Amino acid sequence: MYTDIEKMKKGNTLPEIEILDFNGKKISSKTEFTGRKTFIYFWSQTQMNHYRRTIRRIEELKEEFPKYRFVGICIQPYTDMVSQAQNILNLDLSNQFSFNDFESSSKDWVLTFLNKTIIVDEKVKIIEGFSNLFTNDIEEILNSN
Repeated sequence: MYTDIEKMKKGNTLPEIEILDFNGKKISSKTEFTGRKTFIYFWSQTQMNHYRRTIRRIEELKEEFPKYRFVGICIQPYTDMVSQAQNILNLDLSNQFSFNDFESSSKDWVLTFLNKTIIVDEKVKIIEGFSNLFTNDIEEILNSN
């Protein structure tokens, strides 16, 4: 675990994992997140109230920080229920992904709670590897980068 935490420190390249787009296509996280500052948040299809609250918070941040791409990652593979929820919430599916392998991906990115966010720059270098979506300092982090 110590090694994984070290890999998630500011300035390091975000460990590359395999993610799935909304069509189930496998994609490299490095390839997908290169080119624009990206704010990564997590959600679970078993925690839909949390997901709705997360989306409301993300919409606020998107308004305030348009230079960032906001990307949601479901910790489980997509299901019809997830697709329906995303359609109801009118989400941009090009910014919605899921882990292909939760065990490996959550270990590589040290995902220990759903409120975690990861912020990377255009070259997928970590700006912040351990932020919390619902803390007040998230705006400070985004403003300073």
